Amino acid sequence: MRSFSHTAPFTPAALTSLLVTTALLATALIAGGRAAQAQIVYVESNTPGVTGGARLGTLDLASGNYSLIGTHATLMTGLALSSSGVLYGSSFTTVNANVTNNFLFTLDRNSGQQTLLGSLGFTTSRLNSIAYASDGQLYGLLSASSGAASLIRITTPQAGAPTASLVGSLGFISNGGLAGDNAGSLYATQGNITPDEIGSVYQITPTPVAANLLAGDPGFFNSVFGLTFAEGALYGIDNGAFGQGGIYQIDPISGSGTQTASYNPVVAGNVSAASNVIAPEPGTLALALAGIGTLGIVRRRRRK
Repeated sequence: MRSFSHTAPFTPAALTSLLVTTALLATALIAGGRAAQAQIVYVESNTPGVTGGARLGTLDLASGNYSLIGTHATLMTGLALSSSGVLYGSSFTTVNANVTNNFLFTLDRNSGQQTLLGSLGFTTSRLNSIAYASDGQLYGLLSASSGAASLIRITTPQAGAPTASLVGSLGFISNGGLAGDNAGSLYATQGNITPDEIGSVYQITPTPVAANLLAGDPGFFNSVFGLTFAEGALYGIDNGAFGQGGIYQIDPISGSGTQTASYNPVVAGNVSAASNVIAPEPGTLALALAGIGTLGIVRRRRRK
């Protein structure tokens, strides 16, 4: 004769224990996801061995690991990721070394495909980089053919072309990177003006516009065009010249820094821009909360 076993239903105490365990597991998964993505940024670089080639990828600031997303035609000089997940890129055109226009693009985060949004004007200056400030405003760093760099404010409407307006002169020459912290400041690197100026980092106050040279030595070996913040620290990614790609952690107060990782420019190309840190995907959180909600419903039903 066939025998059957019977499993007793969950008791309230058992359900409570299961809910607590699930909540702790969800918290660990979410924290793990954030830790895993806390130092991943989008980077723009040239395609190694291809004249005029450009591509979008991701770079792990902690390890230097690079992953290719896709290629496109126009090399971006700046990248900025909005709070809504839109990745913007900036570029400029020249004829006989003279700037003719500056442009704003969006880039597909899965394929790297570019979409031109429109011209930003300022035809006598190069738009070298873009970055978001803590208030959600997008800014751009303009490098003049001669004279000091300038800060511009960029508006990206949901419909229509983007616009830009001048904020003011910064009082220093720069064709480097731009990044924003969580306290309202922007930071810029000098770029490759002269060998003595490669290591210069400036703190910028957008309103009213002012710039302060940080006294410390960030330790750059090459020109840094990629600048970003991660977990309260300022990071610079150099252009990988001479076959060496450096990633530097910089104190945003003193300006002192050191190289903490490296990337391979033969694989990644020469980095020309970096975005702010990529936020963790919401899928893990949603899945965990859905599981907790389901357990709660089961518990309520068993009480009836």
